Amino acid sequence: GDFVYLDPPYSKTNGRFRGEYGYQSFAASDVSRLLGVLEHLDARGVKFLLSYSHCAAIQPAIRKWESNAFFVKRQVAGFAKHRKRKLEVLIANFLLRHSLTSK
Repeated sequence: GDFVYLDPPYSKTNGRFRGEYGYQSFAASDVSRLLGVLEHLDARGVKFLLSYSHCAAIQPAIRKWESNAFFVKRQVAGFAKHRKRKLEVLIANFLLRHSLTSK
């Protein structure tokens, strides 16, 4: 009956890293370890929900489990013209009932 929600920092393969969560706290090389944790949870019968950036590194999880992609608008840029919409994804090992795609 356990449930785990995961919302790790998004790893960056390019761009500027500002150390928001601490330097070397979560890197692109950690994504494979994250996928291993999902495998472990699933094998133990633990329901999980992962929120992550829609990127190439996370594709194995998108193909294996339920997923729902949606756009979010980032509000962290100082000027509105620099705020961008980013594609994110929810991944779960149970049925996601509602479409979360937003404009």
